[in-house]
Amino acid sequence: MSLKPKKHMVLTTFMLPAGYHKDSWRMEGSRSGELANLDFVADLTVMAEKAKLDAVFFGDIVHANTVMRGDIKMNGFYEPMTVLAALAART
Repeated sequence: MSLKPKKHMVLTTFMLPAGYHKDSWRMEGSRSGELANLDFVADLTVMAEKAKLDAVFFGDIVHANTVMRGDIKMNGFYEPMTVLAALAART
């Protein structure tokens, strides 16, 4: 008799460290001054892990158009492969 694998839903979050609303970084307590720091992204990743999420994802952006338009939520602060490797050591 073969054992059937248990069904498991994989939950992932697409992280936008500046928030999902264009101006959410302006809210009191937003930690917007920490946006380009690895410790900030590590904190968000640990929060996702504690919430039982299986993975985090954030894409890179190879241009500055969004920052030039004043849209802080889509930024090029993080290079995914290096940052994800650093986060793997903390989770």
